[in-house]
Amino acid sequence: MYVTDRRAVRTAARALVLPIALAALAVAAPRAAAHTELDRSSPGANAELAGLPPRVTLTFSDAMTEEYAKVAVTSPDGKSAASGEPRVSGKTVTLALAPTSRAGRYMVGYRIVSADGHPVSGS
Repeated sequence: MYVTDRRAVRTAARALVLPIALAALAVAAPRAAAHTELDRSSPGANAELAGLPPRVTLTFSDAMTEEYAKVAVTSPDGKSAASGEPRVSGKTVTLALAPTSRAGRYMVGYRIVSADGHPVSGS
């Protein structure tokens, strides 16, 4: 009877080792760095405005660096509507717009580098 008890203990121990090891790895493993995402924009996507705003503001999930934050605003005739370079303040990137731009549909595009070093782009 002693042999049977030892086998049962060994079998139970083997059956518990893998789940315990996996649980320990899941708790101890560092979280993977996520890509930066666009949280909000002003004006918002598909907004209909009475006139051209003075600037476009994009707010991301992580802080940006001016060196790696690129924003472009294209007017209906395909030309740049930007007035200057993007300015970065923490998680926010702002691009001033030329007041002489004409009415119509504008496209805002961005390309930034996320905290984990991967480029992220969108429009």
